Amino acid sequence: MKVVLATAFRLFFLLAGVWSVVALGAWSWSLHASVALRAAAGGVAWHGHELVWGFSMAVIGGFLLTAARAWTGRPTASGVGIAAIAALWLVDRVAGWTGGEAASILGAAFPMAVALAVGRPILAAKSWRNIGFIPLLGLLSALDLAAHLGWMPWSAASRVAVDAVVVVLAIVGGRIVPLFTRNAIQGAPVRQWAWLEWASLAAVWAVVAVDLWAPWGRASAFVAGVAGVLHLGRWLGWAGWWTRRSPILWVLHVGYAWIWIGFGLRAAVPYGVPASAALHALTAGAIGTLALGMMARVSLGHTGRPLVVKRPITGAFLVVTLAALLRVGLALASETAHLAWAGALFCIAFTVFVAIYTPALVSPRPDGREG
Repeated sequence: MKVVLATAFRLFFLLAGVWSVVALGAWSWSLHASVALRAAAGGVAWHGHELVWGFSMAVIGGFLLTAARAWTGRPTASGVGIAAIAALWLVDRVAGWTGGEAASILGAAFPMAVALAVGRPILAAKSWRNIGFIPLLGLLSALDLAAHLGWMPWSAASRVAVDAVVVVLAIVGGRIVPLFTRNAIQGAPVRQWAWLEWASLAAVWAVVAVDLWAPWGRASAFVAGVAGVLHLGRWLGWAGWWTRRSPILWVLHVGYAWIWIGFGLRAAVPYGVPASAALHALTAGAIGTLALGMMARVSLGHTGRPLVVKRPITGAFLVVTLAALLRVGLALASETAHLAWAGALFCIAFTVFVAIYTPALVSPRPDGREG
């Protein structure tokens, strides 16, 4: 247990992997068997909640608590501190079934606890480029609390929360995807433009703001369309086609592509494209694929292992991509009879991750270093 609590990514990536299989497995089974989940907020609301505040927040928490240490050179939570933050995450999972108000409030404190844990070293080191993560985590905490207490519909809270998670992906992805590509592939024509970096991130923040007040309307569609074009331009500059022989890289490019695809579909919602297709391009596509790719890479690099994924993980990358394509395709076709198959594929991909990476996540680094 001491090893697992040494650095946040170890415990939280394990929780994210296991919970993705449990939560989506339960949801897929309920669809296949036509059985209603007896969650406190209702099956659909529970499904959305667990994708964002369960799975996504575990990944974000593990990543930020680990990365903030590298960004600032200052210590972040470890040992008892990680265990306490994880306890809040677990409380929220229980609250999703029981509906207890006190438990819900405690559970909603998880993103805020992560914000405090990463905010202290960020502020102390005056690492201003990372300051934006603090209000994002605060927003996620406020949305969870508002939905639990009935101040906001679950559908609205989950939709804006997905936008907030995409902001995190856009910030982190914009830093690491071109950097990793440039460093790993000699001669790759990776290009970045300062104005496009700022504009693309501002556009995603604008999506969050518009979705708080006027979701799915023409204003939301316009802002999403602008964001989609900007992120497409950003993505094209990273020369992802050069990574086709490196699974640990191409999965990140594929995952990021789902961001501009999702925004493009959202721009078309007022003109007949199902909102579910746009939403699942961002969730099953961007969040699912980038989470799997990042967890695989971070788990190798921070446990002192070579940055080469095993063949089953390459297979998992392909399966999670197929799951996203199937889920979005079914939404576009307004076909619901086979949704469980998309969920099953997603579960398979993350089951492989848990099976392959658990030994590394629970074992000391082979080079003897801390972490």
